[in-house]
Amino acid sequence: ELRKGYAVSSLKMSFTGEYIAFLPNFDFFDEKNKIWKFDVKSYISDIQSGKFDRLHFTEPDSYKVSVDEIDVTILHWLQKNALTRFATIAKVKNVSRSLIKYHYDTHVEDKLICGYIVYTPRFIPHTSGLYLFEFEFEDLPGLEKFAFAIANTPFICLATKEIRRNKFYVELEIPIDDIETTIPSLVENLAKECGLTRQAVFMLRKSTYYWKPIPVSLFDEEKGWDYREEQYLEILHKKLA
Repeated sequence: ELRKGYAVSSLKMSFTGEYIAFLPNFDFFDEKNKIWKFDVKSYISDIQSGKFDRLHFTEPDSYKVSVDEIDVTILHWLQKNALTRFATIAKVKNVSRSLIKYHYDTHVEDKLICGYIVYTPRFIPHTSGLYLFEFEFEDLPGLEKFAFAIANTPFICLATKEIRRNKFYVELEIPIDDIETTIPSLVENLAKECGLTRQAVFMLRKSTYYWKPIPVSLFDEEKGWDYREEQYLEILHKKLA
């Protein structure tokens, strides 16, 4: 429908597994001068000498999860504010705090929520940019070796792998001076050994990041998620009119 209305010229969708968040490799941080020092040649030499392993990605055994409305409500409020108190959620649901805590301890923690990401700038403001890289490989071992090499740089933020495909996505924060030199050199030196077949890069702007907490109003314990197709299409047609 978006294509018909010319609102979207092209669309590509990838189904990925878990997103892995990384801290930058502080072996490259010069504490005395408060700067990052990353030398591509010596780094590549370390990799080729066998000092690096592979980064393994897990794929879900099942695409179903058992949850109820209280679990979804807890997720919703913690996505809005990770510091939301159980008492606040209990008041919203008109239940006891102990019941909310039970659901969190039993159903949510380490099951629906694996951890929290706290973004910390790595470089002086306005001297770096966020970039999304897409890499495709001949085989999984090559992808895992390449991913491990990228993950041990000071630029790494997030990484994930497309399910059932040898495609790797990684978000990097890179100093403006390095985007046309350091990263291309690193990729070029690893490409042949890791079997890189395709790559693409997209510049990201923090102001365009968009996310919403999961909608409790669209969840039904009996039916699951309520996808209101007719309602969405009606809204879309009005927007495109």
